[in-house]
Amino acid sequence: MKEKLKSKIRNRGITLIALVLTIIVLLILAGVSIATLTGENGILTRASKATDENRAASVEEAVDLWKINYQTNKYATSENVEDIKELIEDLVEQKLLTEDEKDEILGNASKNIESSYQIKIGERIIKFANDNWDGEKKVNAPVLKAGMTPVYWKEDGTEVKEGDEGFDESEWYEYKAAEGESDNNASKWANAITEDRKLLGMDTKI
Repeated sequence: MKEKLKSKIRNRGITLIALVLTIIVLLILAGVSIATLTGENGILTRASKATDENRAASVEEAVDLWKINYQTNKYATSENVEDIKELIEDLVEQKLLTEDEKDEILGNASKNIESSYQIKIGERIIKFANDNWDGEKKVNAPVLKAGMTPVYWKEDGTEVKEGDEGFDESEWYEYKAAEGESDNNASKWANAITEDRKLLGMDTKI
């Protein structure tokens, strides 16, 4: 009788140890599985990065095509083409941009968000405007090389260049249709002169 009782206690002890070991092994396996799925280089993380990379590539391609189309048509043929706001609205509609990303790019006064004209998706920074973007005029500002001086002419033909008394930078360029005009024929084009007085037209718009 005593031997049977000892045998039962021994068997129960072995069973309890086996159960504890099984639980420990299961916990270890669960931890490894979670790390494999959600770790820094886990399956879910890599899948998310791949999704962001694909989305960024699609947005970047759309922006590059838009820039080419805008430059070619807007100022060469005066046709109505999609502006930057319409482009971004289209990208939101295609689920390539979120509303929050739209606010970051264009700004949102109601949320006190200033426009950045760029967005980071994954590891890519996508610029909807060039580095010389003039946020006030909504165009790319002309880029001057060394030895070039901004210049414009008044209605009476008087030349006014940077450094002269009365030079007004706002009169230098204005890449948009003048009041009452339907195209850009009356725009103020940026001009510059070099040290040898050679005149250069500065047409750098997107």
